[in-house]
Amino acid sequence: MNLLENEAKKMLSHSGIRVPKGYLVKDGAELEKALSHMMFPLMMKAQVPVGGRGKAGAVIKIMDRQQAIDGLSNLKGMNVRGFKVDSVLIEEFAPHDEEMYLAISIDRAAGMPNLICGKKGGMEVEVIGHGHIKQYPIDPLEGPDDGLTEKVMLDLGLTNAHLEMLSALISKLWSFYSNYDCELVEVNPLVLQHDGFVCLDAKVVIDDDSLFRHPELSYLKGRDKSPFEIECGKRDLTGVELAGEIGVIANGAGLTMAVLDELERIGLKGAAFIDLGGTDDPARIADAISMMRGGRWVPNIKGILICVFGGITRCEVVADGIISSLPNGPSNIPMIVRLRGVNELQGRSKLRGSGLDAYLDLEEACLALRSVIRGGT
Repeated sequence: MNLLENEAKKMLSHSGIRVPKGYLVKDGAELEKALSHMMFPLMMKAQVPVGGRGKAGAVIKIMDRQQAIDGLSNLKGMNVRGFKVDSVLIEEFAPHDEEMYLAISIDRAAGMPNLICGKKGGMEVEVIGHGHIKQYPIDPLEGPDDGLTEKVMLDLGLTNAHLEMLSALISKLWSFYSNYDCELVEVNPLVLQHDGFVCLDAKVVIDDDSLFRHPELSYLKGRDKSPFEIECGKRDLTGVELAGEIGVIANGAGLTMAVLDELERIGLKGAAFIDLGGTDDPARIADAISMMRGGRWVPNIKGILICVFGGITRCEVVADGIISSLPNGPSNIPMIVRLRGVNELQGRSKLRGSGLDAYLDLEEACLALRSVIRGGT
């Protein structure tokens, strides 16, 4: 769950981390009210849950009232990497000489948190080269220690005079990261003023599955999800929308990923997938197929691939669910089934009796679907 910058800064501020004075603005009246409490120069930033706003022209410096009015007019309704701007954050400009980078994230390979820091921050942090970015593992039970803080101090080009302030900042970031079940807390840029560190921009990603532990964040639930993903949730299905052309229905996360990988290997991409888990309930299987058909929820689908491995799941019962979903008339979306496991022969026999191609081999099923939707290629 990606927080907007203003949401992240509000939470960081409540955790004792300094941020510039600012206001969320949605219209001219709110802008005038905010300006009455602020002094120029100001920064105006489009509020969208993605990075790259500076390069997209969605962050502007404001020198006077008219520039603020014009800036709000230009940014409102702007599209930034697929997200429409509904509000802006206007905040006081914080003078500074150097911009640094500081973050805590998950190192999935190591299975533990990682502190990431860099002497150079700001817009170009992703292109300055790995030599300027340092990463240190954090013991999740112990948290950052003094030795880690000293390393970060040197990496950021700071001196012992800043050690106490830096230690306090890292401690607060770690507490925030842990308390809110974050996947990422990123301060970029981080600047040093005469009286301490200031977070000029922040990105916070919270683990969706932890929201039940944070009732104060209940308003975030579902905000990052597409209409397809929201509808899947309502139907007690696990669905994810992607950007390709094939609808995938499979049972189990590992098998679902294997299907997506095989599709990509032969030049196809998933448009969406639904993970059935361990069910062979015909009604739920038919429900999943209905989510992929008709173009209402995922308009880009050109073909559907159903891949089921029957362990506890029985293939002939899965076949009943697939058959019950078939339209009365012809469908313009081809559907291919790969069925293997318990009672696979009965299941495949039922499908073929209903005019559906059923395969044992995943590669053969994927190639067959490609042939159908691309005319034999």
